[in-house]
Amino acid sequence: MSEIKAGWSKVGEQFKELGNKLREHYDGPSASEGVEAATEGAKEAAKSAEAKAKEVVDKLAAAVDRIADTVREAAKDPELKAEGKAAASSVVDALAVTFEELGEEFKGLVEQLKAKSAGPASEAEVEAEVVDEEE
Repeated sequence: MSEIKAGWSKVGEQFKELGNKLREHYDGPSASEGVEAATEGAKEAAKSAEAKAKEVVDKLAAAVDRIADTVREAAKDPELKAEGKAAASSVVDALAVTFEELGEEFKGLVEQLKAKSAGPASEAEVEAEVVDEEE
């Protein structure tokens, strides 16, 4: 089970790194400017309900565009691609170890069930085994 835990710990670490890289792309130099502009814009838009609604929609559209641009830029980053591949590889490795161990446990359970369903050996089978062992 320690291999399973280690494998899934590695998955967590890889995805944490991937998240950090995505955050770095998103938090680029224009991120704080965008937030400040959105805040100031929201204050000015409070003057009229219609103007406010239009500005909010425009700001949301700009935020969606910013996120889309961030994802496109991040997808081009070779370091981020490597982090993504490493994270995916960690998932595959952890799943392989997990299923391997579960398979072994399942196999053991099946063997136990077979042994129980075979029931106690007949007297003749026991005598045959004893004779075979003596020879």
